[in-house]
Amino acid sequence: SSDVCSSDLHFLPLFPLGIVVFPGELVPLHIFEPRYKQLIGECAESGMSFGIVSLYQSGLASVGTEMKLDRIVRTHADGKIDVVARGLRVFRLRSFQPDVKGKLYSGGRVSYGKKNDPSFEPDTQAELVQSYNRMRQRAGFRRMMAAPYPENLSFFMGHDVGLSQAQELQLLAIPVEGDRQKYLLQHLSRTP
Repeated sequence: SSDVCSSDLHFLPLFPLGIVVFPGELVPLHIFEPRYKQLIGECAESGMSFGIVSLYQSGLASVGTEMKLDRIVRTHADGKIDVVARGLRVFRLRSFQPDVKGKLYSGGRVSYGKKNDPSFEPDTQAELVQSYNRMRQRAGFRRMMAAPYPENLSFFMGHDVGLSQAQELQLLAIPVEGDRQKYLLQHLSRTP
């Protein structure tokens, strides 16, 4: 059955960072450490993906986002590289491997679990967009969000609604878009 497949562990090179990345998000990265230069070089050559996992409290978060190198923006004379990577899908970190044989970077065994379910309730989404736009208006933004909305709207809004890192990680771990929208709506209704 497909459940057995989804629990399979996959090796993924890891890039621990102090941020949470959502699927669909484009993330600019400034690469200067030799281990991450090696990782990005391999991604550019082979098209392999890597994982961004949040440095959280004193360790690594249990969820992260699989990333694909989108483009190399600039290679500096001193060897530093500016790239943009795109979030693909959420993974659960099952084990961390600080030393990967023959590599400078770390890695881990990950599982992908349930596929993202993009379904949602239109009423909840309408209410969420209203709350989000009210929040933006109070913050002095002129442009409001209008339909058509992007798929997985919750991930699109995730960084803009004042969530803590712990809350962003909770949002990342919710597999159903409708549930993520409810989570954000609850958060916005508590925000003065």
